[in-house]
Parts: sequence; C-alpha cells; structure tokens
Amino acid sequence: MWVDEAIHTLAVAALLAARRKKLSLLDCVGFVVMRRKGAREAFAFDRHFAEEGFAVPLD
Repeated sequence: MWVDEAIHTLAVAALLAARRKKLSLLDCVGFVVMRRKGAREAFAFDRHFAEEGFAVPLD
C-alpha cells in the first residue's frame, strides 16, 4: 500500500505522541492503515499492536 502524505503525517504524530522507545514509524503507519481499513486483529509478534488495542491471536 502506498503511504501518502496524510497517512505519514498521522503516523508521525502518533509516534511523537507515544513517546515510547522501540516504537517505530513503521508500526505507527501500520496502526493508521489498519484503523482506516477497519482491521481489529493483527498477526504480529510485536507487543505494540496489542498495546494499541488490536487483538493479537498469538498472545
């Protein structure tokens, strides 16, 4: 998926607001895209997805 300026801006804002170490811009882009698409579940080994409210079935 192409990351346009709007997605990038929202992701950077989320990254700066989170103020957490080891949270990446790529994670934040994923959160923005998943929320826009209505995704509620993530296949991920990264705890950040669960912290952001996504169901992570591997937990």
